[in-house]
Amino acid sequence: MKTSTALKSFNDKGAVRPTLAVSLSMQHNKALDKELSAIRRFLLPRWQEKHAMYEKLGVAVKGGPFATPDKSMCKFTSVFLETALPALGLVDAELAMGHVVNERGERFSHHWITADDDYIIDLTAAQFGGPEMVYTSSSSDVYESMPSSPSLEDALYDAREAVDCTVSEWLDDFFTQFSLHSDTSL
Repeated sequence: MKTSTALKSFNDKGAVRPTLAVSLSMQHNKALDKELSAIRRFLLPRWQEKHAMYEKLGVAVKGGPFATPDKSMCKFTSVFLETALPALGLVDAELAMGHVVNERGERFSHHWITADDDYIIDLTAAQFGGPEMVYTSSSSDVYESMPSSPSLEDALYDAREAVDCTVSEWLDDFFTQFSLHSDTSL
């Protein structure tokens, strides 16, 4: 897996590496739900800042205005989770991309996390009419991953690079906040 320069340096610069006391067999897990909810709460104001910036710049968003807080935030969120989840000791996480299919059969380009090679974690599914947090088997018929290929690896690298600066700032903020509250979980 190719890692973008700033995220690699974030991983290498000795940032706080907390390990949460979470036992995972990657079955539905209340502790993981709690941590993912906390991460989503952390990301919410950052998504709003991105939306405000997009609106100020007049950036057109496919599908119209920001109807949900996570609209058009899948790439930022998934690249963030790809670094944060393993650093927290929760799961091994890898960026995935492809399409998500909503209840009406509409397909949308999308990014999410494949966790421990068997599960999908998606904190931005609400933009397609799904729940705020998805934690499901990677065999889900809602998520269509692009087949593995050199062009997919290049696309994933490009996705990481495109959001690298923003995500690095978010990670710094996240681990700073977490280390201030390291006596408790998120």
